[in-house]
Formats: sequence, structure tokens, C-alpha cells
Amino acid sequence: MRSADPRDAPLIDPRYLSDEAGEDLATLVTGIRAAQQVLRRPDFAQWMGKPLTDGALSEDTDDITAYIRTTGGSIHHLVSTCRMGVDEHSVVDPTFAVRGLTGLRVVDASTMPSIVRAHTHAPVTMLAERAADVLLQQR
Repeated sequence: MRSADPRDAPLIDPRYLSDEAGEDLATLVTGIRAAQQVLRRPDFAQWMGKPLTDGALSEDTDDITAYIRTTGGSIHHLVSTCRMGVDEHSVVDPTFAVRGLTGLRVVDASTMPSIVRAHTHAPVTMLAERAADVLLQQR
């Protein structure tokens, strides 16, 4: 948490590219170099223009590293931080109510007990529909 003020956004640091051995960054550099090889093939020559970002087509490892650090991001769908379940370790019960609190419900991907093997939009929509049904029944 940034502070005790609930209006302050939390501090979130996923520690990307922070492994001490540097293997994550090395893997990404290797991937960029492989993509560069594909783009430099004659079949793509007619389509090649100037890179839209610095370092994207550079051969220099420092340039590629800077490119990765500047433009890199995660495509991970973070889920299961408020896992739903019936056991004592679950954060949310099957009615989406947060255990130990009154009047607070969580209805998003965080309640999924585990990540789905697809995009999370459809399952979250299903969770929202289910939560709406639960709330309507409790009126």
C-alpha cells in the first residue's frame, strides 16, 4: 500500500526483468534478434520502412535492451488474488462476499480460483452475470 488513505493507488511492482542472472532480459533480446532476422528477409523488403521506435531494428545489444525496457509489458491476465471458494483460505465466498467484512463483494478476475486457458473477458462476464443473479435473489 502507498498509504492508509484508500484513495491512494497501490504501489505495484511486478519486478519484471529483475532476475539476478539476467536470463529474462537475455531471452527477450534473443527473441528480438529472431524477429529481426525474419523482418530482414527479402520477402519483407518491400514492406520495410523506418522503425517506429528506437532500437527495434538495431544490431546493438544495448539498444535492444533499452528498447525492451522502454516498450516491454506483460500480457498476463492477473487472476486469483481474491480466490473464491468454500474453504477457510478463500477470500471470497460463492456469493462474491469478502469473508470477514460486511457489505463488500468482489466480482472480477481476481476471484477465479485459477487462471483459465483463454482470454479472461468471457469468464469475467460470466462471473458478473452470476453476481447480478446472486444480488437480485438477495433483495
